[in-house]
Amino acid sequence: MLFCLTWAPWAQAAPAELEGQGLPLDIVLVLDNSGSMQKNDPNYLMKSVAANFLERLGTSDQLAMIIFASDTKLVQPLRSLAQAETRQAYVASLNHLDYRGKWTNSHTAIERAIYELKRTGREGSRKIIIFMTDGILETGNPQRDVEATQWLKQYLTEEAKKNGIRIFGVAFTEAADFSIIQVLAVKTGGEYYRALKAVEIEGVFKQINRDLTKQQAVAAPPAPAAASPAATAPVATLSPAQPPTPVQPS
Repeated sequence: MLFCLTWAPWAQAAPAELEGQGLPLDIVLVLDNSGSMQKNDPNYLMKSVAANFLERLGTSDQLAMIIFASDTKLVQPLRSLAQAETRQAYVASLNHLDYRGKWTNSHTAIERAIYELKRTGREGSRKIIIFMTDGILETGNPQRDVEATQWLKQYLTEEAKKNGIRIFGVAFTEAADFSIIQVLAVKTGGEYYRALKAVEIEGVFKQINRDLTKQQAVAAPPAPAAASPAATAPVATLSPAQPPTPVQPS
């Protein structure tokens, strides 16, 4: 499901907006650092928006950060956000975004994010990858591009699904490869979004925040009710939260 969101200011809320909404979150931010981002985000709005998103995570949540272009770098490992110093370190790591990379090796970035969640993710947490890119997968070799795309759509999505990892994809331009982002999201039970302008990034993060909150609420089981001897009907179960109705881009 594809959302075209417009920008809206962040609602005034306590930093730990997602705290207390069910299971804790283990999140890996995967951020595109390729050269074309200079055109699509010339004011580096992604930095401030990612910092705002970080501040709205709860103290029981964990976060990792991967920045990719020609190379894939784990600039911050998955760890708790309980300490203010840790949050400050993550915000400082956003300065690695300089939009100077030559290629867009999305496949290696997603593989590294999955590995990080498998290796250090907590049992019982909700595991999330937020994948932000503005372009197609590009390695510099057309044949390798095809092979990497197949690996990403087939093996890596299955690996994520098998390990209970949901992928939320954000594309910045019409030139982005939506087939990749869509497959990653749909096969893993996540969502994908389109931000056609840099100022819409903040609105997308706000929507992701809402979607995560909905999924958290659904994940938390209701308190068991006292059994009634006369009750014979089966107990109803919660259905997955439905995303908002998509708005088709003009």
